[in-house]
Amino acid sequence: MSTPKDTQKIERERLRISIISAEMRPGHGGISLVARLMVKALSFSESVRCVTLTERPEPDLGVDVSAAGGSKFKFGALLARELFARRALIYDFGGLARLHPRHFVHYACWMHGVEAWEGAAASRIPPLKHANLLLSNSQHTLARAERTFGEFRNAEVCWLGTESDEPPSPPSTNGPPTLLTLARIDEPGYKGHNEILEVWPRVVARVPDARWIVAGGGPGAAHFRRRAADSSAADTIHVRGFVEERDIAELWGKATAFAMPSRGEGFGLVYVEAMRNRIPVLASVHDAGGEINVHQETGFNVDLTRAGELEEQIVSLLADRGEARRMGEAGFRRWQAHFSFSAFRNRFLPLVTRYAAE
Repeated sequence: MSTPKDTQKIERERLRISIISAEMRPGHGGISLVARLMVKALSFSESVRCVTLTERPEPDLGVDVSAAGGSKFKFGALLARELFARRALIYDFGGLARLHPRHFVHYACWMHGVEAWEGAAASRIPPLKHANLLLSNSQHTLARAERTFGEFRNAEVCWLGTESDEPPSPPSTNGPPTLLTLARIDEPGYKGHNEILEVWPRVVARVPDARWIVAGGGPGAAHFRRRAADSSAADTIHVRGFVEERDIAELWGKATAFAMPSRGEGFGLVYVEAMRNRIPVLASVHDAGGEINVHQETGFNVDLTRAGELEEQIVSLLADRGEARRMGEAGFRRWQAHFSFSAFRNRFLPLVTRYAAE
């Protein structure tokens, strides 16, 4: 006789779900990570399939992946195949869900942040509103979208996580006190690069051996590099530019603290990666950073409108290595409990199982 748990397992194995993704390859941003997280969480089911606009990811994800190789025509044909097969579709972001024909089959979709906030393209909102299941990466993302566009029915908050439950090696305690910022540099920037640059000379005056490593490419990178070179503390600022995925572990190994006091994060995957590496986080109160990072426990969430606050908190993390280690360990425990792969899977599976069974 089957138990309720056995029945649930059988039903999950029969899930006829297709993940529709713009990009699945590692090193191509947060949305590609979301697609891989979904694949890994659903990989127990032989009925799960994937369609991606670009190339097939390497290494093999262990599920059936159809890749369009960048061809929009081929991608449309692959999407039509999934639609006519009457499968439950999950789009990895609202931009792709615009391709979904209304009332054809039900679908789920992720909402990540800026694409659903003030200034969002009008065409991106209806697909989010009409989804049978709308997965919001944070409460902040959902609340900010609803302040702008009204209620999103069928919305559920599902925090993201890392692709692994395995922690890296503990960071070295040797070397100078080092602040790391690992983020795309846009123009105009909103991730806090300019604000840190403004206060950095005063930080170095108070912590003379401090250094700041800035890693990340983007359209604003060249301008930021020039501004950093003009700083009175230029010799303590190391602008690395774009860093390959395989080289990022080296940066975490050098960091005393991680800082990205952004104004526009819908979630902030890099915050949980810092926690996984036992590095305290400096985020802001202006976006989802305050939801992910616990103020005065796993780091600090600063108010960028308050003069001196950013400088003070950077100094406190770099000058007191013991406090930085304590916060880093608290962040590591928070990652294990809430942001590891298993934690993500345990949130995601009940939501998608219920949706697919409708």
